[in-house]
Amino acid sequence: MRKTTLLPPLLLVQLLSLWFPLLLSSQDFSYSESNRSFTVNYFAPPSNSASTENAPKWRYFLETGDGHYHMGTLSTEVGKSTRIEHTYREGGNYEVSLFLSPMYALANTKEKVSKTISVGSGSSSAKVDYNLENSHIHLVSNANEEAIANHKMRFALHHNRYPGASEGGYLIFFYNHIDDSDLLGFDPFIDLEDEGLYYQEAGGAKMERVSGPLIDVQNRLNSTGAFLFKQTNNDYNDAIVFRSHKLTGNESRRAFFSLQVNPKVDYKRQKNYKLQLAAVWIPDDGAISEAKNLAGYELKVERIHDPNKIEVTPRVAYYRKGYPKELNYKIIFKNTGRGQVRHSKIGVSITQDLLLDSLKLMPELVKPFCRECEEGFDEFDDRCIEIEKLSYPLQDSVYFSYYNIGLNKREEGEIAFSILSRDRRPANSKVDGQVVFRGGKPDPLRAAKVQWRHKSLHFHIGYLINQSLTEFDHVYPADFTDRLLNNFSLGLEYQNAALGTGRSWGYGVKYTPFHFRREFSAFDQTYLQVDTFTLRNIDVYAMAGYQFKNSIRVKATGGVALPVLGDLTVDGLFDATRDRSSAQFGVLQSTTAPAFYNQELSIQKAVPGFSGSLGVEFGEVHSAVVGIRQEIRIYPKFYHGKCATISNTEIYLRFKLSAIGGKW
Repeated sequence: MRKTTLLPPLLLVQLLSLWFPLLLSSQDFSYSESNRSFTVNYFAPPSNSASTENAPKWRYFLETGDGHYHMGTLSTEVGKSTRIEHTYREGGNYEVSLFLSPMYALANTKEKVSKTISVGSGSSSAKVDYNLENSHIHLVSNANEEAIANHKMRFALHHNRYPGASEGGYLIFFYNHIDDSDLLGFDPFIDLEDEGLYYQEAGGAKMERVSGPLIDVQNRLNSTGAFLFKQTNNDYNDAIVFRSHKLTGNESRRAFFSLQVNPKVDYKRQKNYKLQLAAVWIPDDGAISEAKNLAGYELKVERIHDPNKIEVTPRVAYYRKGYPKELNYKIIFKNTGRGQVRHSKIGVSITQDLLLDSLKLMPELVKPFCRECEEGFDEFDDRCIEIEKLSYPLQDSVYFSYYNIGLNKREEGEIAFSILSRDRRPANSKVDGQVVFRGGKPDPLRAAKVQWRHKSLHFHIGYLINQSLTEFDHVYPADFTDRLLNNFSLGLEYQNAALGTGRSWGYGVKYTPFHFRREFSAFDQTYLQVDTFTLRNIDVYAMAGYQFKNSIRVKATGGVALPVLGDLTVDGLFDATRDRSSAQFGVLQSTTAPAFYNQELSIQKAVPGFSGSLGVEFGEVHSAVVGIRQEIRIYPKFYHGKCATISNTEIYLRFKLSAIGGKW
């Protein structure tokens, strides 16, 4: 079974607060013993401009900590709390968790609030009834039977003891159906094992999560149970297994656990997929039937989760001067009223980096089918769209007037159009608008935005200062004159960067020379040896950065350092006798042992190492910048056979050679 690591709770709450305007406080929910009920304070609904009956709302799933739960929908009335009645059988401390699940795609994750409550006394008559629908196993979820990309869903898996069944058995939940994975091209669910919990009504450890190969579980089952297990298991890639102990009478229990919908599902919303889940309850002994011991559950990958929105392809476009890009927009709207819509008007605002005159309707993608209006049309004879383009100083607009649409309640309509970008460099191109059904109120459309990026090849020239070499004693930079003429670095870099504020990444290759002297003496300074060496290094690296308004970029690199050519000269002075020898130690050179005072020096070939840097750039990041960065290179084995670290500061100029791509 696959595992995934959850974000730390504090970080999760911080991230969610960026996306949802929730009115969180220390009193998200509370319990009153006198009223025997929970009170969930008001939560603002997920941000949504739509005013229809399908506007987002929070669906709650409250686990009370004693093996029970309650589900429902929180009030959307400002300031109004929600009351949930619950009586505890025994007094004590209970860990209570409130899971909040938005029903719409705009809210792309789920909030969770947990706290410990103290109950002074219980009631022997406390009871929560669950409808198992005349079965021995039942599966429910707060997902509202909708699979929404990246959402975490909470499940309650019921099982009970029935006449003739033993007091123990295996409760198995299956997910990632083979057909679903093949259809999507990936597994649709992620198992959040660390968030899994399981409870039972009475005290004591009577349920446990079972790990290990599923074949071990199958081998412990009786023949009927093994057949049902194998038949179900063959259809799924993954499973979660619980072991239930000491069931008494007709006791029922529940296991609670979470799954997360794979974020990739978002790209499959167009197809109305249905995802399949299943669970089986197999007692150690007793009658087992597919009808009562197997539960199925189906989740729809909704085509749209919001009433109205605008989709755009591509979501990321690459700019290249002289090559306008064609963008395709699809407007999706839904009739959420009570009657049939005959006429509608859809207004769309377009940023002026898009060429309004190039806008063309795509009739093959319009739904319901229609034709463009002709002069003198009879609006009561046929479905028809009129297009009106309006140009304004700051923002252009287009209006699609849809006649005789005949859209029934909860039916969807679509309008699609193509438009060219202008020959300018925008950070993004935003399109939004509203839909008006005749006789109704305007309903804002969810906006769509294209992020513009730029791919280009750049030339790099730099100068190295503050060179240092560690793991050596008595090492100094080469003479100033030598460094002045030979400390230039040269390179090429490919970058993929946002036009404006955003992330950038790329690859590069760079040539860097290094020059050092090493001096040491012995025998009361009657012996002096000077090593002078030059290293010509090639770095092959990956780059990642973040830029601010196309003028400042923080940048880091990491890669491989290749000591390609290394030249060593050894000078010695001993009792007024001088000697000199030379050697080569680069990875592309053959290394020979030089003779020095009639003795062979031990010189070893350097091996490739690692390089990294961190710095900042200023200027037009897509054209030319000046930058400064701190670099480090670590070689596991240098010419003396030990590890060596070279660090330096580089001041550099980088400018664009040519743009790459951008043509469609």
